[in-house]
Amino acid sequence: MQFATSRSKRAMKFAVAALTLGWLVLTAGASLAQVGTGGPPGIDHYLVYPVLNPPRIFVPIITSDQFLHNVTQQALSLDYFMTPVNKNFEGVIDDITHYTWWRVNPVPFGATVLITNQFGDMGAQVLGPRYLLNPAFKSIPPQQPPPPTVPLPFKNHYLAYDAISDPFFKNVTLVDQFWSYKGYVDFLRYLAPPVEKIFQGQIFQILDPIAHLAVYDFHQLPPMVPPPGPVFVRDEFGIWQLNLGQPIWLCVPSFKTGVVGTNATSWGKLKTLYR
Repeated sequence: MQFATSRSKRAMKFAVAALTLGWLVLTAGASLAQVGTGGPPGIDHYLVYPVLNPPRIFVPIITSDQFLHNVTQQALSLDYFMTPVNKNFEGVIDDITHYTWWRVNPVPFGATVLITNQFGDMGAQVLGPRYLLNPAFKSIPPQQPPPPTVPLPFKNHYLAYDAISDPFFKNVTLVDQFWSYKGYVDFLRYLAPPVEKIFQGQIFQILDPIAHLAVYDFHQLPPMVPPPGPVFVRDEFGIWQLNLGQPIWLCVPSFKTGVVGTNATSWGKLKTLYR
C-alpha cells in the first residue's frame, strides 16, 4: 500500500508539471506573438572565441538577475572572449564593445523558460550560472593596450547560465573584425540574462532588462581560416594579452518569457544526454 501511495504521488507530480508546462507554452506563446519573431532591437550578435592562455584571478563579486538575487561569487578565469559579428549581412550596431567571459563558481539553479529570437521560439531548461560577461575594449598588437583612462563601454553585463533545448540546424555567414566564416549552429549552450554586478563597492546596473543572449554551438565549414592573432583586452578586472582559438559559439539577441522553477539536480542529470 505504501508503494502504491508513493507511485500515486509521483504520478500527481508529473501531471502537475505537464499542466504547468502546457500553461507556460500557451501564455508565453501569446506574449511572444506580441513581440514578434525577431530578437530585441539595438543589440548586436557576437562571436565567441576560446582564450588559449586564460588569466586566473580570484575576484569577489555580487550578482543579481531575473533568476538569482544577491549571490556572492568569485570570478576565477578569463576563458572566452567575444566580438561583435555581422550575421547574414545584417550589420553591426556597435563595433567597439566586446565582452570578456569570466568563469564563476557554480550555484545550484533550475528553471523552464521560452526563448524567442531570429531562429524562432524554443523551450529551454536553464541550469546554474557559468560565466560572467564583462563589457571590454580590444586592440591588436603592435598597438598599445586600451588606456585605463578611457571609460569602459556603458553596456549591460550578462550572466551566462547552462541551458538545454532541442537541437536544430541553421546556416549562418559571419563576418567580424578578424575573419569571414561560413558554418551552422545547432545546440543551445547558454542563456545569458542581463545582470547587476557589484565589484569593489561599485554597482553596475542593468541598462536593458529585456535583451538576453542565447548562445549556440557554431561549427565552421571549410575552407577553414587560421585563428586570430593575440589581442589586448581591458575590462573592470584589468588589462590582458590574450591568444585566441577558433570561434565556437554564436550569441543571438533574444527575448525570454515564462519562468517556471524546476529541480536543478534532475535537470543536471538530463543535461548529460544532450552534450
